[in-house]
Amino acid sequence: MHTCLKLRRIRLTHEACEVMRSLKSSWSMVRLEAVIGEVEEAIQIFLAQDSSIEHLSFGSMSRIMNLDAWRSLGKGLQLTTSSNLHSLVLNYMDIPIDFGHYLGEALRINQSLQYIGLFFVNWMPSPAAGAAGEDEDTSGLDIEFAISLSRGLSENRHLLELDLVGCYLSDTSASKIVRSLRMHPAMQKLGLSSNRCGQETSVALAELLREPTTALVELYLNNQARPTSRRCRDVGTDTPLNISVLASALRDNRSLRVLDLTDLHLGDEEVDSLMSALSAVPE
Repeated sequence: MHTCLKLRRIRLTHEACEVMRSLKSSWSMVRLEAVIGEVEEAIQIFLAQDSSIEHLSFGSMSRIMNLDAWRSLGKGLQLTTSSNLHSLVLNYMDIPIDFGHYLGEALRINQSLQYIGLFFVNWMPSPAAGAAGEDEDTSGLDIEFAISLSRGLSENRHLLELDLVGCYLSDTSASKIVRSLRMHPAMQKLGLSSNRCGQETSVALAELLREPTTALVELYLNNQARPTSRRCRDVGTDTPLNISVLASALRDNRSLRVLDLTDLHLGDEEVDSLMSALSAVPE
């Protein structure tokens, strides 16, 4: 029997978790979602059912500031018994940077994950380093995450889709992730919307699009903030991306079918360069 378990605004008791573990041999859970619930308990269920779960989703302001819980999830993703897990989604969460390291390591080991989606997550210092205050600058943590993720992606050949939306990625960190995809010819979809992509990311994307082995079909770059802003909605009056660099690469690309540049406030010259490049691409 295949089951979808959704945990919404509830608290699982220890006894309930034990019952779910005892049922492991008699039922098969394929989707586990925890929304505004006790995510720590959901992780325990995942670890108990890790051989059958295909889709794992946590979010809607669920918070796990317990590093042990994140460590358990990260190590669970690395288990060879997690061979059926196809997608991992984290929405609107404060995530300790340690989990970024675990995720990168999991990508080096796990051969089943095909989709990772991180949507509007805040990278936080690990609890051991002290919780960040409301006004504390945590922007450097995105670089740590980018380094860990890039290492994992460079050795992974199974991930097909990657969404990093609203993750406060700087231009430098986003470009580092993009460059690691040149060694990942299976990637078909890349979402970098609502970050701070700029010149460096534009150049890295152009290199990726020119790569003969690239399989990238969908690229989402909408709603980029200004480089000096940490808020995803501070779009400004012009785009920080170098559209002419991207347009030039489109002439040499044969795989891309979707390019989303919504809310980038393109000027006439940028639109003209895109139209010229698109008209030069053979049917």
